[in-house]
Amino acid sequence: MKYHVIAPLILACLWSSRSDAALSCDFPPTPKATIVAPAVGPADEILAPLPPGALPDFKCRGVVADVEYKLLTQSVPPNGESPGHDAGRTPGLQHSLRYNGTTLTGASPAIVDTGVTAWSDSSGAVVFPMSGIEGTFRRTSLPLVAISYSQEALRFFIDQVGRNNPEPTLRSLYLRSSVSLVTKPTCTVHPSSQGITVPLDTHRVNDIISQGGVTPWKTFAITLRCSGGTAGAMTGVHITVTDQNNPTNTGTELSIISGEGFAGGVGVQIGKRDDADALVTFGPDTHGIGGRGQWKAGDVATGTLSFQIPLSARYKQTGSITPGIAKAMATFTMAYD
Repeated sequence: MKYHVIAPLILACLWSSRSDAALSCDFPPTPKATIVAPAVGPADEILAPLPPGALPDFKCRGVVADVEYKLLTQSVPPNGESPGHDAGRTPGLQHSLRYNGTTLTGASPAIVDTGVTAWSDSSGAVVFPMSGIEGTFRRTSLPLVAISYSQEALRFFIDQVGRNNPEPTLRSLYLRSSVSLVTKPTCTVHPSSQGITVPLDTHRVNDIISQGGVTPWKTFAITLRCSGGTAGAMTGVHITVTDQNNPTNTGTELSIISGEGFAGGVGVQIGKRDDADALVTFGPDTHGIGGRGQWKAGDVATGTLSFQIPLSARYKQTGSITPGIAKAMATFTMAYD
């Protein structure tokens, strides 16, 4: 699934207030990081990367000529600037930034030496490469909210190597997020599929034995009707088939009803027609994702009105066959993600 959150990165230049310096910094426009996301998802999921090289270089004028300078940063912890925001961030969204592997953002306001240095030229200009800055936008445990929000995330300083007296803030990195929520399509079982009868016909015992213990496949399908969803969204369709006569059955043959007048020595197999009639493994009713016997039948895209799960059924010899009525019953449970 694709996600859509627009998170432009805005860089603002601040003048030094030091009386012995007249520093100014140049910044080209910064790029936008674009992703797509539904409101709910796994915590710590990466929604968008800020790849190395995404930011322009940091260039300042007015420094001492032919002197080595170092680059320092200070994280700006979010302070819950308005009610309802996740500690000052876009609700459900958090960020992290690194410079050449050094973590720059976090709760601590300490000044961090990035380890990057550069010499000023004869005109009093110094350039610090920003190619080493990278980061990610990740989910928190809270749902994303459709909102536009801006937050100062990082402050930059420079200092002459060996002086240990950084200039006041020269550059601030702002993370601005415009969150658009993605809605997935929803599906329900079509009324025609809420009770399905599959006739498996009448067969001679000797015919079943001579055919390798199986009868020809009989086809049927489970139909879903679907609606809704934003452009580009997908819903995963998962299904579990349960043996109604033996709900703990995790094999590949449905149990047939036993008793006087009923057949013995046979079961019923169900095959996945879209997977070369691979046999369905049965399992208990599962309303979540990942239960035993569950399989993914496919994905439903926005705009899809009908989705079919093509199946087939047949008798399978399980022992010494005794003639009679052979009837099996199964239920199916749908789950979506």
